[in-house]
Amino acid sequence: MTKQQQTGELVPISEAAKTLKTTELNVLMHIKRGLLQGLEGAEGWQVSAASLAALVAAGPAEKGQVVCPAELRQERRLQLMQKAPASILGSARSGP
Repeated sequence: MTKQQQTGELVPISEAAKTLKTTELNVLMHIKRGLLQGLEGAEGWQVSAASLAALVAAGPAEKGQVVCPAELRQERRLQLMQKAPASILGSARSGP
């Protein structure tokens, strides 16, 4: 566990995008879908380090797998919430 995860820190979406090897727009879509916990503040959108680590640990979706339907989204959200510390879930807003 990294220091960021232990302290409940937030990371900029640019860092989250680099970690996930994707774009900042895709990170925002992950927040909207509930795959990541994020907050919009004065410094722009940020992602909880713990939810980012949980998404990375869950592994990539298979090529061509649909991640948007409600039943898949809810299942994935529940999986990630089980891995995230309670302090993150109580303080992070889950969408734009």
